[in-house]
Amino acid sequence: MPSRFQPGDKRRAARAHHPAAAHRSIMPNQIDAIATALGAIVGRSYVLTGAADTARYTAEWRGNFPGAARAVVRPASTAEVSRVVALCAGQGVAVVPQGGNTGLVGGQI
Repeated sequence: MPSRFQPGDKRRAARAHHPAAAHRSIMPNQIDAIATALGAIVGRSYVLTGAADTARYTAEWRGNFPGAARAVVRPASTAEVSRVVALCAGQGVAVVPQGGNTGLVGGQI
């Protein structure tokens, strides 16, 4: 099978095979623990986990591109953003930043 990387692209190829780049499944009990830890950073009321609470963050305004999120975290400062990203990176949890759902191409979901 041919490589998807061009010759001389060794750094990108090495990153793709780095253990941190591997997909990890998060178990339900881990989700609760991570949500609790996130709540300790931003305040529990700013960690949304219920489907009704996260619905407005997982659909763009036209309804063309539905998304999914196990949690929505609403940090209030760059310091909180930094701590949230560090916690998620340490746990192997993907972070998808979102602006205001104002795009016209669905890229915000």
